[in-house]
Amino acid sequence: MREATPNTTLCFGKYKGRKLKDVPPSYVEWMVEKLKDTTLHHWWVLADQMIKERQKDQPLLDLEKEADRILREAGCGYLVPNNRKNRPPFRR
Repeated sequence: MREATPNTTLCFGKYKGRKLKDVPPSYVEWMVEKLKDTTLHHWWVLADQMIKERQKDQPLLDLEKEADRILREAGCGYLVPNNRKNRPPFRR
């Protein structure tokens, strides 16, 4: 059997016939939860790798989203406003 990659077409399940890279992240997470000790273990390995790669890029995005949420709740506007008109005046 050849090694599965994100470009490999799924041969089972809800997204059969689609490339693994094109399925929703929730399905990749489902694969990690359900396929570890099955005959589809090689898919588990790939899904697990994909999630770990995604997590490497996630912390900075999560931090920016959290900073924006905190600033909005405090009434200070946005960390990075959509346009300058929405930016609150700078106060010391």
